Amino acid sequence: MLLNILAIILVFVISSQSEAVIPGCDYFDTVDISHIPKLNDSYAYEELIIPAHLTGLYTFRQLADGSQEPVKSHLRACICKLKPCIRFCCPRNKMMPNSRCSDGLTENLKRINPYLKITLEDGTIGKYYLLTDMIVLRYEFRYCEKVVSVQEDQYKLYENGSFMIKPDVNWTLSKQWYCLHPRLEDPNSIWILEHVYIPKSMPAVPQVGTISMVGCILTIAVYLYIKKLRNLLGKCFICYVFCKFVQYLIWAGGDLNLWNNICSLAGYTNYFFALASHFWLSVMSHQIWKNLRLINRDERSYHFLIYNIYGWGTPAIMTAITYLVDWAWEDRPDKLNWIPGVGLYRCWINTYDWSAMIYLYGPMLILSLFNVVTFILTVNHIMKIKSSVKSSTQQQRKCIQNNDFLLYLRLSVMMGVTGISEVITYFVKRHKFWRQVLRVPNFFHLGSGIVVFVLFILKRSTFQMIMERISGPRRQQPAS
Repeated sequence: MLLNILAIILVFVISSQSEAVIPGCDYFDTVDISHIPKLNDSYAYEELIIPAHLTGLYTFRQLADGSQEPVKSHLRACICKLKPCIRFCCPRNKMMPNSRCSDGLTENLKRINPYLKITLEDGTIGKYYLLTDMIVLRYEFRYCEKVVSVQEDQYKLYENGSFMIKPDVNWTLSKQWYCLHPRLEDPNSIWILEHVYIPKSMPAVPQVGTISMVGCILTIAVYLYIKKLRNLLGKCFICYVFCKFVQYLIWAGGDLNLWNNICSLAGYTNYFFALASHFWLSVMSHQIWKNLRLINRDERSYHFLIYNIYGWGTPAIMTAITYLVDWAWEDRPDKLNWIPGVGLYRCWINTYDWSAMIYLYGPMLILSLFNVVTFILTVNHIMKIKSSVKSSTQQQRKCIQNNDFLLYLRLSVMMGVTGISEVITYFVKRHKFWRQVLRVPNFFHLGSGIVVFVLFILKRSTFQMIMERISGPRRQQPAS
C-alpha cells in the first residue's frame, strides 16, 4: 500500500515537472499570461489564440547570461511561435505587471507607421508592420547598455530574434542581449541598446539591511528618550541615523516589491536621504572640530538651524536637479551617460554608467575626504593639547576625555572610509576580483545601523542614563 502511494506521488511530480516548462521553446520567446483567463483550452492574447500546449508554469526568471532567479509561479506562453516577435525597451518605473509598459509606445508607433524587414530562415526578406504583423515584447532596461543608432540599411533582423548590426562587420546580438527604442524624429533609423553587463547583487543584503534598520530605530528611540544625549552633536547624530533608517526602509521595501507603483518616488527619496546622510556626517565632523578649537562653544539654537539648512537643503537642491535632468532627457537613449536614470534600471539611481560620478559618487567622495581630513586634523590637535596640558583649557581637556566625543569621531572617519570604498568599487565594478575584495567595506556600510547601535547604545554609560531616566532623579536624603 505504501509503495503504491509513493508511486502515485512520483508520477504526479514527474507529470508536474513535464508541464512546468514549454518543450522546445526559448524562455525569451515567452510572455506572461497569468492575467488571461482560460477559454476552451486556449488563451486569447492580442487577437491571437494560444493553444494550451504552448503554455507552461514557470517558477523562475531567466537572465541574459543564462542564470535564473526564483520568482512566484506564473503561466507563460510561447507567443513567438505564432508570430514574429520584436523586443522594445521599457524603463523600470513604467513596467507594469504581465510584462506590459505604460510609456505610450503603441501610440508613438502609430504616428510613424513603422515597418521592419525580417530575414526569414529560407533567406528571403519579409516586410512586417509592427502593430499587426508582429508581437511587441517589452523588456526592462538593463545595466551598462551600449546605445547604437542604426539606419534601415545598417542592420538585419532575423526570424529567430537575432539582430545583426552593420552586416559588413558581422556584429550579431542574440535576442536576450538587446532591446530596441524608436527614434520618433527619424522613422528610418532605430536605437538598439546592447546588454553588455548583468550585475550580481551581494548575498544577504536584505537580511543585513533589515537588522540595520532595527538598530537605527532603537538608537533614535534611546536618543529621543534621554535628554542628556540631545545636545547639538546628538541632534546631528539623530538626523544622520534617521537618514540611514529611511534608506534601509526603502531597500527592504524594494526587496518585497512594495514600490512597484511608486518606483521613481522611492528612487528619488532614497537618493535624497543617501546624500543627506553624508552631509550630516560632514556636519558632525565640523562640529567635533569646532568643539576642540573654540574655547567658548555656546550651543545656540540657530547653530542647529544652520546645520539643518545645510544638511537637508543641499541634498534637496541636488535631488531637484537630478529630477530635472531625468525629465528633460527621458526619451533620449543617447543621453544615458548623462542622466541620473532614477527608475530607469531599478528604483534607484544608475550606479553603473559614469554619470553616477556626477550625481552620486562625486559628491560622496568629496564629503568622505572632508571627513577623513577633518579626522586627521582633529587627532593632530588632540595630540598637541595632550602634549601641552598647561596651555589647553579645561573645556578642551574635558571634551577629549568624553567617550561619546571619541565615538562620534570614530564613526565619522569609519563612514568616510567606507564612502571612499564605495567610490573605488564604482571604478573597479567590471573587475570581479576587486569587487569581491571590496565587499567587506561595502557590507560594513550596509550594516552601519548595527555598528551605530553597538557603539552608542550597548555601553555602560548609556544603560546608566536609561535607568536614571526610568527611575527618575534621585532625591537627597534629609539630614537627621
